[in-house]
Amino acid sequence: MKSRDVAQSYAQALYELGAEANALDQIENEFSQIVRATAESGLDQFLLHPLIPNAEKMKALDDFYGDVHGHLLHLLKLLVERNRTKLLSYVYEEFLALRQLKDRVLVATVFSSFELNTNLQQEIQSRMSQLTGLNVKLDARVDASMLGGVRLHIGDKVLDGSLEAQLERLKEQILNED
Repeated sequence: MKSRDVAQSYAQALYELGAEANALDQIENEFSQIVRATAESGLDQFLLHPLIPNAEKMKALDDFYGDVHGHLLHLLKLLVERNRTKLLSYVYEEFLALRQLKDRVLVATVFSSFELNTNLQQEIQSRMSQLTGLNVKLDARVDASMLGGVRLHIGDKVLDGSLEAQLERLKEQILNED
């Protein structure tokens, strides 16, 4: 069985358990933090090491992540028990994809040269929801290299309203008029 198929099975089980417990938001937030922290801290290498007994790995999971939702902690321990911790990020990606599909959620990342206030974020989110008919989840990030405007990433699509892009389009128009 391929790694993606296995990851999908774990993600499906976690999604169903999380939905039953009405804890999908909590699980998604904690899962995101775990994937990031595990890679940044080197815990992923520890969990993958074949000479470290699973009991020590389980203790490390309890020490680091003992306060996360029980279903998520159980998944982490199951991955260790079955020597599949290398699938952690795949399981997370599959969980997000499943969540987006079932909950009709569209995840969009908006980049701007400054931090967007809450009202502006809600306005962007609301307009996108109206246009798409989906529940939009907005991830606002600051890109200090931008001069102004915003750039919106939705999956593999980019809507670029940045000042740089506008200047580039203007330049193309001027060059094409000759």
